[in-house]
Amino acid sequence: MERWSCAAPLGLLIVDYLQLVFAPSQSRRNEVEVVSQGLKTIALRQGIPVLALSSLSRSLDPKSRPGLSRLKESSNLEHDADVVMFLYRENEQTEETECIIAKQRDGAKGTVHLRFRPEFVAFEQAQQPSAG
Repeated sequence: MERWSCAAPLGLLIVDYLQLVFAPSQSRRNEVEVVSQGLKTIALRQGIPVLALSSLSRSLDPKSRPGLSRLKESSNLEHDADVVMFLYRENEQTEETECIIAKQRDGAKGTVHLRFRPEFVAFEQAQQPSAG
């Protein structure tokens, strides 16, 4: 892995689409593993969070919620990550979105209901229905 530095200290590293990062390897699966391990090393050495966005393997059922088994090209993504989250919407017309926390080393797993705000390209926590 190459050495890198920047003028100001980093507070967060975002990799927008992990499958576009390349590393020398014999296979694509091994390549993704090398990248995943490299990002984990950067996070630990620099003491910063790393947010890596990844594509998923296609499901036979397009309405099925994503899970860890659908991480594309490498189980190392699950192994190296401290937190794995998936965003799921039934269709593009709905604002109702689920944030599925499938793995969290230091906390609970579960689902958080969000509302997509297209005018801001943002999410907000959905209002929970009142009891009674």
